[in-house]
Amino acid sequence: ARSSLVTDGRWAVRARLETVEEFELSIIRYEQAERLWSLRWSAADDYFSYLRTVPPLPPCPHWAKGRFDLPVLVDRGIGLWDACRLVGVGFMGDQRTFVDGQRYRTDGMYWIWCQDGRRNLGRTPKSCRETLGPNEVCLTALEGMALFIQFPRMVHEGHFIDLPGSSLGFAPVVPCIGRWTGRRVWLHWIPESAFHPLCGSATRAAF
Repeated sequence: ARSSLVTDGRWAVRARLETVEEFELSIIRYEQAERLWSLRWSAADDYFSYLRTVPPLPPCPHWAKGRFDLPVLVDRGIGLWDACRLVGVGFMGDQRTFVDGQRYRTDGMYWIWCQDGRRNLGRTPKSCRETLGPNEVCLTALEGMALFIQFPRMVHEGHFIDLPGSSLGFAPVVPCIGRWTGRRVWLHWIPESAFHPLCGSATRAAF
């Protein structure tokens, strides 16, 4: 898929890309931006106008490799309810249902290197949040949606992603993305002390 993106003329890879790593990071940037653009995430006139607003994908820090291997583009240009609507995810809340924790990012658009929660299977969201490693933070609800948009297969295969970086106001409840009923994916909420062998908290590198 990546080679076709380069050879069919739709993308122009700049000559300044001197290393394999730089080349691969650029292709990921093109692909993830195209995914959001295809969902009409932005009001930009065309794809290339949107691409110009997307910051470069920074390399994964050496200390995070093996811990946080999934790069995800987070665009805060639309709210959580609108994000769910664009991808057909069920959500019974609104833009203000969840409150992000103290360490969340406020950039309009940014990249994260994360893990999808399978490293924390069977652990409660509360225990994951209280035992974070060095330079590790929990994903927020919108970051979790961004993860699902770029890597939907994990949820469709039965994995549930807990997102302890956000909460339901002051209640001890956190968001969770999964296939709750039938074949439809829902952004729901669960008690932070609940655990299930198919649920795990997603986290990212803090840098």
